[in-house]
Amino acid sequence: MALAKLYQQGGMERSAITSYKEVLRECPLALEAAEGLLSLGVKGIEVNALVLEGASSFGNMDWLNSWIKAHFHLHNREYGQAISTFRQLDERSSLRDNLNLLVAMGESYYYSGDHKNALIVLQRARALDPHMQRGLDILAALLAKERKHKELEKLISPSITVSEYGPETWITMAYFLYATKKNSKAAYFAQKACFLSPRNVEALILKGAILLDLKKFQDAVVHFREAMQVSPHRYEPHRGLVDCYIAMHRLREALNIASNACKQLGQNPRALTLYASVLMKDPLTVCKAKSILEKALAQDEMYLPAVYLLAEMYEQEMALESAVTLLEKQVELQPTCKLHQMLGDLLARVHEEDKALDHYCTALNLDPNNRRALEGMHRIDHSSSKLDTSYFLTVGEEEGGDTTYERIADSENEGEADESETEAVWSDMDLELNSQ
Repeated sequence: MALAKLYQQGGMERSAITSYKEVLRECPLALEAAEGLLSLGVKGIEVNALVLEGASSFGNMDWLNSWIKAHFHLHNREYGQAISTFRQLDERSSLRDNLNLLVAMGESYYYSGDHKNALIVLQRARALDPHMQRGLDILAALLAKERKHKELEKLISPSITVSEYGPETWITMAYFLYATKKNSKAAYFAQKACFLSPRNVEALILKGAILLDLKKFQDAVVHFREAMQVSPHRYEPHRGLVDCYIAMHRLREALNIASNACKQLGQNPRALTLYASVLMKDPLTVCKAKSILEKALAQDEMYLPAVYLLAEMYEQEMALESAVTLLEKQVELQPTCKLHQMLGDLLARVHEEDKALDHYCTALNLDPNNRRALEGMHRIDHSSSKLDTSYFLTVGEEEGGDTTYERIADSENEGEADESETEAVWSDMDLELNSQ
């Protein structure tokens, strides 16, 4: 088993497959070896034969066939089928609340782009085992994206010494520092994870994102490309490369990466929206971007990044009524702070101030710190004198900013949550690092 893992980490797939098969011949219920074979592309039927041949004498194993089927779908990137099978196992078999099952289901949700359900499932897994390692890095990424800094900090157990940290722990710590704008230290911790596990995709993606924030674009490109080589069917490396090339004003390379993402990942809403976001940068291809966004929403009408971009495009074309209609439909389906704020902006532009105020108020109820909703209310109040400005003027002037809509990068983050700075665990950890 140890040899198989080393072969797999080193990219020696044939040798890894041979070793995993030797494990299953001796121990048919070594499910970790079975999953290793599935992750290396071995057919589910072949793995099923290896496992069930020796497991027939172990009594009631009705769940085993479904377990192999679910992991085959996961590693074959058929995430919808994997999720469905995992849920059936969790609800109707003896594997209810099984940690490995929940983590695999959370990974399936995450890889498919369903971050909301991925977070729910992985938090459930961690509640069962506060010291879990597999899935910890993805859970940290999700909490950082949702700006849940207190929960993110609590993922690090103070009872674990620095010498016991695995790559997932270093990645989690790096995400906390990255979320709290301590990018240099975050890059150091991400590098520690890369050192422990050079082919760790989550570590490469995180370090690439940190370097992108530090404006070290060429270094970020190197890390995103390496992550893409290890796992070409992950969305995040493609997205990271597109962001890098756009930041360097190299739109042709960004367009090539986005186009390749549609081929590698399939023409799903995420890949199509990424492609459209690059096409929107060039006035000559804006019309094509519009048709691609409409295609993405035809597949999934509730995919918010495509909704935000299409509404922005309608506004640029001065098709304000179309934009309002689109956002009003989405507000009924899935009310979010950003949808209400964008709808308020558009209604204010078509001189429906009362409706705009209602949407701004709803946005502020969902996120009291939403700067753009506060600015919108202040503008309406300043022009019509319908509101008491004493409160909103004070809050609205605290910080300014550009009023253009955010691109996909922030489309799933609904506002800016308050950040807490608790240094107890980190100071202890620094002392341990320094002592080493």
